[in-house]
Amino acid sequence: MPIYTIFDQDPEGDFMTVVPTLDFIFGRGYVLPNHLVKQPIEVRLISFDCSSALSTGDSIASFAVTVFSEDGSAEIPGMVTVPVINGTDVSFWVSNGVNGLVYFMDMNLTTVVGEVLNNDIRIVVREKGYEA
Repeated sequence: MPIYTIFDQDPEGDFMTVVPTLDFIFGRGYVLPNHLVKQPIEVRLISFDCSSALSTGDSIASFAVTVFSEDGSAEIPGMVTVPVINGTDVSFWVSNGVNGLVYFMDMNLTTVVGEVLNNDIRIVVREKGYEA
């Protein structure tokens, strides 16, 4: 499955050009791409290929996602579902958000051998519409 950046898939948030799943690479110390732009009403399926983050022979034991306000001062409940692990891939749904706000999504991956890896993505919530 090819890995796309958000802007390759949907530069203006137009549902007519959206690929249903947004695919990311979860690596050691980085996530590609590093942000998601969505409208408040959109519910987006996010999928991570974590194979580059795992040591040879290791696998994913758990994957936790927490969403915070951009400054990290408040946890925002209900924006993501419980992640589903399938081999070296992880997927979950992202929904809601307030127009004009930016959120910080913190992700922790724990491997079977006990490594703990952390990555993050900014979620930019922007209503697409016509200016009055």
